Amino acid sequence: VAPVRRTGHRGALSSREDRNRSVMKRHAHLFLCFFTLRRQRLIEEEKERLLKAQDPSLYQYLPGGTLKPSDLAKLPSSQTSSNMFRR
Repeated sequence: VAPVRRTGHRGALSSREDRNRSVMKRHAHLFLCFFTLRRQRLIEEEKERLLKAQDPSLYQYLPGGTLKPSDLAKLPSSQTSSNMFRR
């Protein structure tokens, strides 16, 4: 009687594509982290660009500076949040 093969376990039989797919699955969270960080950075750059174009005096309130709640109201937040979903 031939041994029953478990469907979940295909040891040496798996092709290179299957192996690659499993690697992708295993590292999915890393790709996710990378792209999330990348998108976050793009958003920051976009916000910076918008601020510079809008009012050069606001430039001092960017990340790294001191951002007061009153300054947050001046930021074009509606534009940047919509940009986030467009990327």
